[in-house]
Amino acid sequence: MAVAGVMLLFLQLLLLFLLLFLSLFMATATSSPIMPKPDCPDKCGNITVPYPFGFGDDASCYREGFQLLCNPNFTIPKLFLKNIFIFEDTSGEGWQNFTDKKVVEVEEISLQGQLRVYSFMNYRCNNDSLVVVSPNTSLIQMDMTGTPFALSDTGNTLTAIGCEIQAEVASGNDSTVWYRGFQFQYR
Repeated sequence: MAVAGVMLLFLQLLLLFLLLFLSLFMATATSSPIMPKPDCPDKCGNITVPYPFGFGDDASCYREGFQLLCNPNFTIPKLFLKNIFIFEDTSGEGWQNFTDKKVVEVEEISLQGQLRVYSFMNYRCNNDSLVVVSPNTSLIQMDMTGTPFALSDTGNTLTAIGCEIQAEVASGNDSTVWYRGFQFQYR
């Protein structure tokens, strides 16, 4: 009886060891490399592209979700986000009418892992009766769902100029939305 108990314990420990070994093997086999290959490009125009960011056809040059696009068709090549776009509603009818999809240009990548992008100027002008009078009325949405990116809590600046202005940044999903902004009325 004692031999059967020891044998059962031995088989359980062996099975546990095999499961741990297989899970470690699978995690190692599917994870991205810690460093890119030596021949991966690391500069696009004037922007240095540190790993885990990268661009090109070789997926070992960047980690999953960190692929960028380098467009050489400019005087100085420009770097863009691969799978994040700005959606713009120029109809003035609200958030449901996004008609224009624009790429997001990368301005800088810091060694701390912060990526700075060029933002679009957005304006909406009304007359005294609150009728929209600007020809380029627009609302902007950036969807980062499924990406490793998030908006910085401290690194963004929202600027509004004018009288009787309202400016806001909204973020969230269908169940939770947070707003940061301000409203000013001149009387």
